[in-house]
Amino acid sequence: MPTAKQLMIDGNGKTGEFMGTVAGRWLLRPPGGGKEWEVQPGTARGLTPEEERRLRSNDTDAEGEPEYDFADQISAE
Repeated sequence: MPTAKQLMIDGNGKTGEFMGTVAGRWLLRPPGGGKEWEVQPGTARGLTPEEERRLRSNDTDAEGEPEYDFADQISAE
């Protein structure tokens, strides 16, 4: 089980903070706030040190927005 506020990445590459559980599902919320979403336990993982560094350093995408979505970097396993 993740710890509260742990940075996670879901199966779609969307990054969020672990907020808790509801009805057996994990609740994730975008870093810095926003609408929570639910994922099945085990379908999200903690961020790698590199992913966490990118988020915490406020790397931005082409539109100048912080990168919270890593979907383009998920490899099929």
